[in-house]
Amino acid sequence: MNKRIVSALLAAMVIGVTAAGCAGGGGNASSAAPASSAAPASSAASAASSEAASAEAAGAGSVTYPLDIQQDGVIRYWKPVSGDLIRKEGVSQDNGTEWVNGLMERTGLQLDFINPAVGQENEQFNLLLASGDLPDIIEKAWLNDYPSGPDDAIKKQLVYDMTDTIQQWAPDFYEYITTHADLDKKFKTDSGRYWCFGFIRDPEHPELCVWRGPVIREDLLTQAGLAIPETIDEWTAALTAFKEMGIEFPFSVNDINNFLGDGPFCAWGAMPGIYQVDGKCVYGPIQDGFKNVLQLLRGWYADGLLDKNFATNTSTELNNLMGGGRAAATIGNTGGGIGAWTPVLKESVPDGHLVAAPYPTLNKGEKPQFGQKEQDFYQNYICATVSPKSKNLEACVKLLNYGYTEEGDLYMNYGQEGKSYDMVDGYPKMKDEIAKAADNKAEWSYWARSPYNGVMIQRREYQEQLLVLPEQIEAGEIWDNDRDKTLLPPVTQSVDEGSEYSRIYTAVDDYYKEFAVKYIMGQVPEDAFENEFVPTVQGMDIDRALELRQAALDRYNAR
Repeated sequence: MNKRIVSALLAAMVIGVTAAGCAGGGGNASSAAPASSAAPASSAASAASSEAASAEAAGAGSVTYPLDIQQDGVIRYWKPVSGDLIRKEGVSQDNGTEWVNGLMERTGLQLDFINPAVGQENEQFNLLLASGDLPDIIEKAWLNDYPSGPDDAIKKQLVYDMTDTIQQWAPDFYEYITTHADLDKKFKTDSGRYWCFGFIRDPEHPELCVWRGPVIREDLLTQAGLAIPETIDEWTAALTAFKEMGIEFPFSVNDINNFLGDGPFCAWGAMPGIYQVDGKCVYGPIQDGFKNVLQLLRGWYADGLLDKNFATNTSTELNNLMGGGRAAATIGNTGGGIGAWTPVLKESVPDGHLVAAPYPTLNKGEKPQFGQKEQDFYQNYICATVSPKSKNLEACVKLLNYGYTEEGDLYMNYGQEGKSYDMVDGYPKMKDEIAKAADNKAEWSYWARSPYNGVMIQRREYQEQLLVLPEQIEAGEIWDNDRDKTLLPPVTQSVDEGSEYSRIYTAVDDYYKEFAVKYIMGQVPEDAFENEFVPTVQGMDIDRALELRQAALDRYNAR
């Protein structure tokens, strides 16, 4: 947190909690509700478990760390291991890392992290649920990977329903989600039950939700006497200039989904996938405006502006083209794109300069309707759930609450003060040996959870220090767009709904990708869009898939 945020939190006594290093088990400051919204008393407290009643008697809405609680055995915590973390030499699991050791010290709990084999996470997750032998805590992208939905998981005793205890055992998490926009709705089931803790990107900094977009060689633009393109026409002019300058691949990408999935050149009101427009679910590829997108790319391909191998390039091949200076523009990430390509490009082209370019529009000054942009919490983010069979229900819930306390917020983002970061004028400054390491995400992941999904609120100051190039830091704002207005929130479906939807949409999406590649390559007539593609998709029950998504969206809006 920067100085302004820290000051505001202290002044309002938001998410207050103790410094973990104090001696003894009960001498620390407790949490408190934000000044703008006092924590409401639980109307269900009398019906809660005896443990909840005890918590209420001790002071509802207050948790002190380290916990003064009797633990029944080691808490088993199942979660996939971060790919960033295991890049650090000598590290292959969460156990033994500084962030795990520090978490146990600060919460006063004994934890054993169970990491499934890399590449087998989904298989092991499904086997785990089927076995019935659940660990105390499971951390996974439940909304993506358990299609039956959280109400079903509660019914099947896979997930603890913490509705009656959340205000006593997780007051900091409860206060945060109930005082920030639609977060409360996102963390409920369709029936209004609280069931998980999740990874949240700071709602005050939406740029954290944008990390991918158009990337272009500014040095080549300067040579051509052109500014960074903002419109579709300016992009065509820039790519044409690159070709005339002898650049082998003016624009290169890998995979049709990476190319079009975020709608980077979808300036005509339609993009791939199912999304919402004014509360109504639509399938973008059959909208009239999507033909304009395909025609644009078809023209680029025919004119030699688009890499002929765009549909078959691997990520390694794209890395070589961008790093080697053979390609002038693409769609890339802040870290694995601009950050990874820049030093390699400098070796082959010393004056090479990669920068982010805005998602293009038809007219200057317009804000892009589409582009890569996530919500502060949505389907792909992890959720941590507690098993209803755990012998440590209260301890598990309070453990997961820790990341939303003031101290836990700092700890989960930056690790241990004095060891991994120093507080400098109210700013949590990471040690140079971490922030400036060749693989700073690996080093940072050894100390904290902010480089990847965690049970926490990811802060802007993390990104400011992890992204070492100014071009990376600026990218999030340059790539800003209105995609959040059309994204579907974390909706859920029943078992039958999920199965039917998946069957229809998988077939439709496979056909769309195949057709899009053929159309761009000129392998089908121009009128094949309206004469072949649209009628075929409509005959594949896309209306039924939209009906199922609309029902889920309506239920979400009614929460």
